[in-house]
Amino acid sequence: MRRTLPALIAAWLTFGCAGCDEVPAEGRFVRVEEPLCGGKIFARHEVSAESLDDAQSPGGFLARLWARLGPAPLDSGDALFEYAVEDTERGVRFCAYSAQSGPSYGSTADAATLRPSVEAFETWLAHAEPADCAVVGPLETEYGGGFVRVGWRDGAAFEEMVDPLDPRAARTYDDCLTIATERGERMHEDTGAGWLFSLEAVLPSRFVASGRVYESIVTLGSDDRGLVLTVDEGSGLEDVHVADGVFQPPPDAVARLWLESFERWERESR
Repeated sequence: MRRTLPALIAAWLTFGCAGCDEVPAEGRFVRVEEPLCGGKIFARHEVSAESLDDAQSPGGFLARLWARLGPAPLDSGDALFEYAVEDTERGVRFCAYSAQSGPSYGSTADAATLRPSVEAFETWLAHAEPADCAVVGPLETEYGGGFVRVGWRDGAAFEEMVDPLDPRAARTYDDCLTIATERGERMHEDTGAGWLFSLEAVLPSRFVASGRVYESIVTLGSDDRGLVLTVDEGSGLEDVHVADGVFQPPPDAVARLWLESFERWERESR
């Protein structure tokens, strides 16, 4: 049977694209820890089927990465967030991140090698339900400097400026020390109080100890045994040592940084 050129082209497009929207198998894309970003290869909108606005939304990108790969790394350098990923099917490694130029992909691989992997990765992301999440990161100085919070809540991406002394902006011990000191001064208190104010802002509000669940935490203090929660569950104020129980859900990476930094500050301040 003789076929016209348009028919041949249509057939080629049909069979050539068969499976191009197929969701990659679980386990194909895995998170890796070592830094491997290399240079920027693609802006996300160049490889994503989402609209330009959606593809360039840091919060939307983060929400899908978070849903597929878990919380963002605490230390992402100058980026708002950065995930290191391996395509185990093709042996290609890349990073998915958002920095000054918005959501992007970087790699030590060239564009031709990287494109099939990140296009499949985008298909995988597109079939994930966005996770409620947030990160705080630096805003480029050419945009005025400071810090910005991006993420997903109430079914939509968001982006908002934050107080430079927001405890969630901390990435190192020195960051925690600076924020705690300045928060204490802002409240006309000492540095110790600044640490406690900051810890209250990042720790979960539910605590379990000796089989009891505490959800009405009034304040946070410290003594020779460490951090102390003052709680009021209806029978009056009582003190519960953090060492005697666990927070629920477990503290995230920023909260763990603050807990570890507070312990270090107490040791070095004695």
